[in-house]
Amino acid sequence: MNVVSLARTLESKFGASRFVDRFINWYVWDHDRPHSIPGLFMVAGRPRSGTTLLGALLGNHPGLTLLLEPYRSFWMSGTIKHDDRLWRGHPTDTVRRIARSGLPVGVKETDFPAGEEWSNHEFLEAAVSSGIPVVYIVRDPRDVWVSTLEYLGLAEDALPTQRFCDAWNLSVEFGRTCRCFVSYTDLVADTETTMRRVCDAIGVAFDPVVTTPARRSGVGDSKAMAGKAISTNSVGRYKSLLEPEAIDRIEVACGAEMRSLGLLP
Repeated sequence: MNVVSLARTLESKFGASRFVDRFINWYVWDHDRPHSIPGLFMVAGRPRSGTTLLGALLGNHPGLTLLLEPYRSFWMSGTIKHDDRLWRGHPTDTVRRIARSGLPVGVKETDFPAGEEWSNHEFLEAAVSSGIPVVYIVRDPRDVWVSTLEYLGLAEDALPTQRFCDAWNLSVEFGRTCRCFVSYTDLVADTETTMRRVCDAIGVAFDPVVTTPARRSGVGDSKAMAGKAISTNSVGRYKSLLEPEAIDRIEVACGAEMRSLGLLP
């Protein structure tokens, strides 16, 4: 039994969940960061923005290894699922072990800002500050909201919160500081061009295999890990699914960054 599993067991028996969560957050995200490991790169983005699809595509590359959300998985369960195996050590130990092969090792993590249950944004900021190549993906916030409603099982007429809009704006600002900043629309509409940019950013030669989805294991969107063909059907779905008030609220709160990305005229 590792530290996280022990802490979760104690939490279930004795309570003190706030203390346990703080300890686990520190142990997972801050105790032993991987930023000095040679060949490390990261893939990140807000929830429902295409990080799993991007990671699943890149993970097909024969010249690298990519783990899908090992830190978040370890935070939740004390285990890491990779290549249909369960790893029980700290994620950084796992990354170090894999890095001994001499090939680049990638970590895909969803970006959760400060104030959320398992905030890890400082972890990603530290990676950028350390010179780690970070590939950051962003998606139209209107489509992100549609996907969020479906994922959480909420009513289609639920209005986006200011917190949602603020987090999206901050993600765009942060994405611009990363080595490679890509959009979900470009990824599904022009996969080869986008993946060429991604491969160049992390220092590996482009291989056509990264344009074709394959089944992957790890934490993330199960549909994106299923290996199904890439489709543009999810682009612009908000037009038929969101109420006008919800669209207006997002466009007002996120308008400046949306215009900068060509999402608004």
